[in-house]
Amino acid sequence: MLCVSWKIYSTSGNWALAAETARAITEQMPGNELGWVLLAQSLHKLGQTKEARDTLIATAHKFPEKYLIHYDLARYCCALGDLSEAWKWLEKVLEAPGSTEEIILLALYDPDLKPLLGDTTEGKPWRTIAATCLAR
Repeated sequence: MLCVSWKIYSTSGNWALAAETARAITEQMPGNELGWVLLAQSLHKLGQTKEARDTLIATAHKFPEKYLIHYDLARYCCALGDLSEAWKWLEKVLEAPGSTEEIILLALYDPDLKPLLGDTTEGKPWRTIAATCLAR
């Protein structure tokens, strides 16, 4: 029921209530990544991107295979201007066993990851890295 409430609050743009609801989800289901992701998204929408990033960093080790946490960490690091940290998290997404073509394409066109488009890692443009991942 709390997830439905979060969806209603987020859809209506009531991010303060969405954040409260997400906190309740994390308290009721601390071993489920969904509450943490929803809390971070709510904080980000409230303009508390640093807190959103810190929330996910504190829980990322509990969910090493959950690409959405790493993906959102890349987005929040981009928003905070920390491109090297954003790369670190995005590489975890791209290298994850469950990483699909759909996720890679989503990342390529995600406006929140746009700062990475002009960035390079090991001299390779981001689109080249994604193309390499798609080819595997």
